[in-house]
Amino acid sequence: MVKKYKCLYNHEMLINFTSQTPYQSYENEVEKEQIKGYVTELAGTQIDALMCCPTAWRLPIYYSKVNPVWQTWAPEHQDPNPVADWKYFDKVFHRIKSYMLRGDYEDPVQITLDTARERGIDFFISYRMNDFHYTYFNTNRISPTMDPMWQEHPEMRLCFGNGHYAINYLYEEVRNWYLDIIEELVNNYDLDGFELDFMRSPHYFPTEKVAKGMGLMTDFVKRVRDLLNRTGKQRGKQLKLSVRIPRSVTTCLAVGLDVPTWKRDALIDMINVSSHFCISQEIAVEEFKKLPGSAEVYGEMHFITYQSNGELYGNINRRTTREIYETTAAAFLERGADGISLFNFAYVRDHHFSEARRRLSMDMEPPFAVLEHIVDLEYLKARPKHYV
Repeated sequence: MVKKYKCLYNHEMLINFTSQTPYQSYENEVEKEQIKGYVTELAGTQIDALMCCPTAWRLPIYYSKVNPVWQTWAPEHQDPNPVADWKYFDKVFHRIKSYMLRGDYEDPVQITLDTARERGIDFFISYRMNDFHYTYFNTNRISPTMDPMWQEHPEMRLCFGNGHYAINYLYEEVRNWYLDIIEELVNNYDLDGFELDFMRSPHYFPTEKVAKGMGLMTDFVKRVRDLLNRTGKQRGKQLKLSVRIPRSVTTCLAVGLDVPTWKRDALIDMINVSSHFCISQEIAVEEFKKLPGSAEVYGEMHFITYQSNGELYGNINRRTTREIYETTAAAFLERGADGISLFNFAYVRDHHFSEARRRLSMDMEPPFAVLEHIVDLEYLKARPKHYV
């Protein structure tokens, strides 16, 4: 019997190193209990699939042969001097490096996988297909979290108008780079499925060449599908392929993601529809459900309702409350979604790293109680409503 999931939970491994929790403070080095804690705290909830992002932006938080940062230059890396001049990404890289190069190192991804299995939660890798965090181009100061593909090939960078430079998928080298990463992760971990996170960030081709790129991206997805089929057959189980994509079919097509073809041709098993960063009911659940094909459709919810601007903005102003989570989940399910997903649910915790713009905006524990009935439609119908 093919398993159907009801509640997906995106877990970015970066948060193990940037946040203070009941398991870990900034005063101590990151330990195994912090990594396990981010999974064990999901006990008693309705989450049945953990979508694990194994990177810190573009930096692998595992030992990779495709991007062998920890085996090559990282041991010799010198942090900037003085410490007072460290950027946020310097602090993050230093803390991760301290863990990855320790003598008692244990693979954070494997710890997370093992802990999820102990809790009866299935395990997916969710890989960001074009993460643009800290990719703004500065020839004098490039974040150490950047990968060789980005650093060594400026001609393959893709600027999309906000100062950030992603990677242009028109280049075969770029597509092969990501395929090698995906194959390595699939081979190294006993997954239940893989998610292609096309929302980080949804820019893959120059605007004037999206039509040309669309077929290339469909071929890319097909190659991932074939990899999962082969590996699943060897392991005696189905490995599902999920895609995290923009809010409507039109928006997907506009950036070169031919989701209708992917669903019709059974290249994908799950469609995780996202409003990007702020929670919203304005995603096209019905539209994706009506497309030919059997892939399941999920409505994604986020940890904030509003993103501010300004000199000291901290990414978050208005956090999603229990009432808003429950109202939105009920709406998605009533409109035909096969389940819901959660993104950045735990990012309400303190991860300020002594930066003023973050210090004031993160000081609470995630509302885990909301996850106890988050896919029980009859329960949700009877709950107080708050529409945003």
